[in-house]
Parts: sequence; C-alpha cells; structure tokens
Amino acid sequence: MAARNTDFMQTLGRNKVTVCGSFKPNDASAIDNTLNTGKGFTVAYTATGRYTVTFSDAYGKIMSAHASLVQATRTQTVEVASIDPQAKTMVIHSSAHGAWSLADVTAAAGTYIHFTAHFDDALDN
Repeated sequence: MAARNTDFMQTLGRNKVTVCGSFKPNDASAIDNTLNTGKGFTVAYTATGRYTVTFSDAYGKIMSAHASLVQATRTQTVEVASIDPQAKTMVIHSSAHGAWSLADVTAAAGTYIHFTAHFDDALDN
C-alpha cells in the first residue's frame, strides 16, 4: 500500500468519471471476473478476440478510452473497438501483431488486459 494521500484526483470541469481496471483473458474461455482489478465493471468473452466490458452505470459521453495488453511474449495486441456510455458497454478487440483478423489472447500467468475509460457525466450533455 502506498503511504501517500491518494484520496482524489483533480480534473478540469465537473462530473468527470474514470473507470479503469484489468482482467485476465483465458483463450476462448469465459472470463473469471473474480480476478478483475478495479470497480464498476464486469467483462465477458463474447466472440473470438472480442471482450465486452459492461459498466455498472451509464454516463453522459465518452472523453477517452484506452486498452493495453500486458503479455510476456508480446505477440498480440488489443484496442478499444467501440464504446457506448449510455448502453454501459465497451468492446475490446485482440489480434496477433501484423494481422487484421481477431484472435484470442493466449492465457498465461502474467497476461492481463488493462483499460481506462474517461467519461463526462455533466447534465448539459
């Protein structure tokens, strides 16, 4: 645990929300959501190379979204394919380096997909 005050984060503007976390891909198998880190979401393996993050809450609009893969072999990559803050979903695609087709992320001990989504939840959206 950090010994610093990490109580809040400053941002320009009101009603900004950040949801971030990580999950462990398992080849073509279901995601074990008990291994997730972060709060406010669940994840499902929905098709080959496709993971759907479902947020606990709906938000006004998306400001920014990013996904990255931590993998020892570094043979695959991930990206945010779509995000719908009102429908509470974000889709992450994975593929092998240099390939256009989707591919499942190989299950391994230290392999995780990390993501961050920044929302603007102001009433004047």
